[in-house]
Amino acid sequence: VVDADQLVHLRQQAGTPQTQRVAELLGDVLDDAGNLSRPKLSALAQQDTSVLTLLENIFHPAVRVLEKECLAQAAKLGAPVVVLEVPLLFEAGGHHLCDTTVLCTGDEAQLKTRALQRPGMTAAKLAALAKRRLKQADLQKLAKHTIPTDCAPEKTRAMVQSLYDHFLNMPQEAWPHRWAHIKSENL
Repeated sequence: VVDADQLVHLRQQAGTPQTQRVAELLGDVLDDAGNLSRPKLSALAQQDTSVLTLLENIFHPAVRVLEKECLAQAAKLGAPVVVLEVPLLFEAGGHHLCDTTVLCTGDEAQLKTRALQRPGMTAAKLAALAKRRLKQADLQKLAKHTIPTDCAPEKTRAMVQSLYDHFLNMPQEAWPHRWAHIKSENL
């Protein structure tokens, strides 16, 4: 599993080109250790939504390169399946680089409650972020597979196992040729 959020966190550490660029453009956004301060970035983004676009333009290419490196490593190790866990996959156009896509869905109220339990999340912040995301119905139209997570865990596990079995027999079309244009100099 390649987790895009973890890759973003790697790029937000002290000394990375992305951290330096964001600090150059936005000013006082570093914590005491030189990492990007998520609370400071969040405050700026709530004041000016163009900050989110700026951050996406800086981090998405770097994360895409790291994803490519993880995929290459998985191929080298002979992994039969690699899962890219990417919250903004469709919004960033990354679904075109994948052999297939799976959307996990749930009850909207339950998803909102879960999101509001995250550290630093407020109803206003969640509403602002939701404006930048595709609606659940649009995501379902784009995804090739959907797994509802608001059912019994056993049913979800069975659906995941069925999809995994399907993936093991699926022809690879995206990797590596759709990823070939991604350059490591984006790091």
